[in-house]
Formats: sequence, structure tokens, C-alpha cells
Amino acid sequence: MTRSSGRMLANGPLIAVLVSIVAVMFIYFGLPMKDDDQRQIEKSRALNFEKVNVSLMLREAKAELDEETRVYLAELEGTARDDDELTENLKTLSREWFNRGEWILAGYYAEMVADVDSSASSYAMAGNTYTIGMQRYQDEDLAEHAKRRAIRNYEKAISVDSEELEYRINLAVTYAERPDKNNPMKGVMMLLDLEKNFPGDNRVQNTLAYYGLQTGQIEKARQRLTGVLQRDPDDQRANCLMARLMKQNGEAGYEEYEKKCNKN
Repeated sequence: MTRSSGRMLANGPLIAVLVSIVAVMFIYFGLPMKDDDQRQIEKSRALNFEKVNVSLMLREAKAELDEETRVYLAELEGTARDDDELTENLKTLSREWFNRGEWILAGYYAEMVADVDSSASSYAMAGNTYTIGMQRYQDEDLAEHAKRRAIRNYEKAISVDSEELEYRINLAVTYAERPDKNNPMKGVMMLLDLEKNFPGDNRVQNTLAYYGLQTGQIEKARQRLTGVLQRDPDDQRANCLMARLMKQNGEAGYEEYEKKCNKN
């Protein structure tokens, strides 16, 4: 099993970033570099038993760091004197791994943040982190693991704060972006249920319009976007999607929507 080696920085993905697994585990530092054959054997062994072994991923990722960075991360792990400092250290660890393209490890530490503060926003941030990994990993096992963890954290966020619609939208998007094999329409059906319950919510309408464009339902997407823009002419996502729809359809006049799309 291979890990994505991309080193991508996400400043503004579709749905946010950063959060819980089970308290702080013992982390291995100062490990000697292993040759590629031995690494592949260990990865294969882990795959047979757990598909994705986060502890092994963490060990291997740390083995590839320079000594100064390993010491820095070790200090973040071991120097917290209270929950506030621990939370900040874990957030920093999550960002460090995220910026190295290790989204599962970033999500792992983001989950720890949520275990410390037990807030809905922290669980949602962990879900967002994993969702980005799910979208970017080329390896199927890593992508599937990230999806499962994203779902778990969004569900926790909803259980803590059932009133926040964004968490429910993000959960539906996770299913829509990587459909279940035995229920490929689950994400879209979840969004349609949200539309019934929140018919005038621009976020739901924009998300459904996005998937309408993806599946060629142009006029239905146009109808949704028109409704959003009537309610809020400056809605950036609706303007971006309308510009895309019109360009995709060979229509004139998309420039006015594109201008508002690129306003910020």
C-alpha cells in the first residue's frame, strides 16, 4: 500500500479543515530509515490485517522527516501543561501533516482535538480534513479509510449540535463524492431530504446544483441557481456555478457571473 506523497496546501477547499480518536498515543521518534523493500513488507502486512494502519503510517512518515522536525513534533506531543495548550499543540501537529499531504495523519490529530474539547465544530473540522484526504488520495484503501473517518466525525458533530445544517450537508457530500457501492445515490438522496426540510437554504441548493451540473441536469441546476441568486445576487458559489453552467452550455453573458465569482 502506498501513501500519497503530494505536498499540497489547502487554503480554501469546498468544505473547511481540521479534529478525535482516543486521547494522546505514544509516538515513535528517531526511527532509522528503512529500505524500500522492508517498508513494502510492513505495509503489506498492515494491509492484510487492518487495511490502513495509522500507527505504521505515522512511524514511516516520521522516519522520512529531518531530525530537527522530528524533535519539534516530539516537543509538541510532550510539552502541554493543560487542555488549552494541548489543543493548540494538536492543531499545530494536524496542520504540519496536512501541509505535507498526509491527510489521514492530519485528521488523526484533528480528531484528538475534538476528544479534548468535545465540540461539534472540532468534530466537523476533523471530518473536513478527512474528506479532503478522501478526495485527493489515489490509493483506494487510504481514500476509503478517510471516508469512513469523515463520516464518523460528521455524525459526532451532528450528535453534539443537531441544529447546524452545515454538518449534515458535509456528511451528504462525503457520500456523494465517494458513493457506497451498494447505495450509490445515498449522498444525493440525503441532500434531497435536506431540501425538503430546508427548501430556501442556499447552501443546499448550491450543492444540489453542483451535482446537477456533474450529471448533466443543466436546467434543474439553472433553476436552483436562479433561486439562490434571486435571494442573494452576490452569493459567490452560485455565481461561480452559474458562470460554469453558461460556459459549459455555450451561452453568452456568463462574464457578469464570473466577475462576482472572482470578486474575493
